[in-house]
Amino acid sequence: MKESEKMSKEDIKKMNKKVIFVVVMFLLIAIFIWIGLTIQKMTVLQQIQAKAKELNAEENVYCKITFLENDVPDYSSEFFKKGNTIVLKMREGRTIYKNADTKEAWLINENQKIAGKMIYENVLLDNVPNPGYDYAVGNDEKHIFQNNLIYSLTSSLVSQKLGDTTCYLWNNMGNKVWYNKDNLLVVKANFGTAEENGQKVDVSCQYEYSIGTVTDEQIALPDLTNYTVK
Repeated sequence: MKESEKMSKEDIKKMNKKVIFVVVMFLLIAIFIWIGLTIQKMTVLQQIQAKAKELNAEENVYCKITFLENDVPDYSSEFFKKGNTIVLKMREGRTIYKNADTKEAWLINENQKIAGKMIYENVLLDNVPNPGYDYAVGNDEKHIFQNNLIYSLTSSLVSQKLGDTTCYLWNNMGNKVWYNKDNLLVVKANFGTAEENGQKVDVSCQYEYSIGTVTDEQIALPDLTNYTVK
């Protein structure tokens, strides 16, 4: 009887050791997977940053931004860049012109035929629209590694089809951004919900980019002869 009890205790000890071993191995595997996923996310972020810089360095860029409410198109804006001239066409006939050579900036309302000259330095229209980059890391180059690490730790990254496009889907505390896997350009960004007419609507934007398609006519300041200039 005593010998049987002794063997039973030894078996229990062996079983406990096996359980501890399995738990430790499971934890180690989970940690390695977590580290691997974090490294993957940081690597993708670095690629996105490099693409954003490459895009901003382009001399000829076009971007169409379609604003959606509950995934239904509401209105569009267009961004044009050619050389040192940038034009942003907004809703209701409003357009911003900015020229780095002349240091001039204008706000034009084509519908109302009103033109207002603006202080060049106050017009923050320099970079190609890229909300995914801003969501991810902003422009804090000094703390880029820390920002990337924090963003990676607080975000999920999965592959997802958006129409016919295979995308990276980043989800950072509800802020969702889809990147084209082939070129790392933003396809869609979700901005959460807004209240309209007493109802909550899902607000997002779709982005279309093209390189080398902007013409001189598209960035030309219109003839202001018949405008009220302020």
